[in-house]
Amino acid sequence: MRSAPGRVVVVGPPPAPRVMTRRPAPSRHGEVWVEPYWGWTGGQWDWVDGHWELPPQPGAIWVAPQWDGSGWIPGYWTMASVYQQAPQVVGMAYQVGAYTSGALTDRDLRDASGSPYQDYAVWMNAGEIATFLASGGPSDRYAGTRVDVSITLLLDNRPIAGGSPSGPFDMQLTFSAPRAGIYTLRISSRGGPAGTGQYILQSAQGQWAPQQSPYDQYWGGQVQVQPSYPQQQYPQQQYPQQQYPQVPDCRATLLQMGHAPTNLMFCDGNIEPYCADTLLRMGHAPTNLMFCQGVQAQCATQLLQSGRSPTELQFCR
Repeated sequence: MRSAPGRVVVVGPPPAPRVMTRRPAPSRHGEVWVEPYWGWTGGQWDWVDGHWELPPQPGAIWVAPQWDGSGWIPGYWTMASVYQQAPQVVGMAYQVGAYTSGALTDRDLRDASGSPYQDYAVWMNAGEIATFLASGGPSDRYAGTRVDVSITLLLDNRPIAGGSPSGPFDMQLTFSAPRAGIYTLRISSRGGPAGTGQYILQSAQGQWAPQQSPYDQYWGGQVQVQPSYPQQQYPQQQYPQQQYPQVPDCRATLLQMGHAPTNLMFCDGNIEPYCADTLLRMGHAPTNLMFCQGVQAQCATQLLQSGRSPTELQFCR
């Protein structure tokens, strides 16, 4: 029994996970299923098949290995009580220097003010200095306006640094990491519950500022910037209707991925559809759908996409 192992620097990310079509039955009472994964053996990635394993002591849980964007953290056994007390970092994998776009939606988690937010997990070395820039894009609720975004850095689930405005709808944060670890980079709306729409996140090492406005570079200045959300000019009945993508169907996805119809029973109950769709498309066995019962959609999908085990979906309830 041990605490979380150290991060291992490797030459590149692991290959795509292989699809495991059948799970064998356990051979002994009390065994725990360990999901298949790519493991780093010091010089190459080796595939480890899913298997049943007896915990080193009663009450222990298996914490799956993970790739954090620039390094690999091996899997390990620990006591459930210890693991549940540890701060959980759940977010989309991100690394300094990356350029990505996203969208704040009505399905996202909300902060105390009711504003939607999305989290990114980024590894930083001790003393590393990086500059992060979030730029608001077109609003999907108010025609002709941009989303007013905010950027916050958290460590152990506590805010440690906040961005400052670098433009009407841009926020910039330059930060020096006090210690090595995985930090949470939170992009949120400053427009309250109605502040949904697109954004850009980019970063660079050291003190940095882009040569060109990220908004103009990505959207070409197609939106006429207005200084605020003029809610008094938009009566409730005139708000444009929000268009949502079709909600995934667990049964349809299960059959599409080649699973036997006998597995359809695992889609019954209070299964969160986005969690189920992500879990199946990432190659997890249909029996793992039980962990999608009553979870929050964004938390569950981000956790699975970051390579965590389906058993950890309990922290998304």
